[in-house]
Amino acid sequence: MIFETLINCITFFFEVGGALWSVLGVIRLASYLHEKNAPGLQSALWQISGGFSIIIVAIFFRTFNFNLELIIKLISYASKIIIFVGALWTLFGVINLAESLRNPNAPTLESSLWQIVGGFCICFAAFILNSNIVLLV
Repeated sequence: MIFETLINCITFFFEVGGALWSVLGVIRLASYLHEKNAPGLQSALWQISGGFSIIIVAIFFRTFNFNLELIIKLISYASKIIIFVGALWTLFGVINLAESLRNPNAPTLESSLWQIVGGFCICFAAFILNSNIVLLV
């Protein structure tokens, strides 16, 4: 009974926080659309999707039945999604790198390279997590 009340209270705050984070992202998106600021648009879209992700995870956690087999499956699926997101992050970094190389005065060359390295690290870490989870099953 106390555990359920605690979980409901914590998830309520995460749902409210995710909603506020998404609303602030929408406000930033509108501002950057007005200014026609492309890097700001990307940041605002990531903020909106992050807020929705927080809400979805909080709702899922509240309705979650704590079963070890289910937890292992969820971690396995989550690691596959993270591998996909890391690949997209790397691809976006390659696109930014191509744009930076086309314009020699672009200041984003270093950030594009770090984005590519970060995407590879995300993919590698999620792959290691997925392979260790598969060993547990």
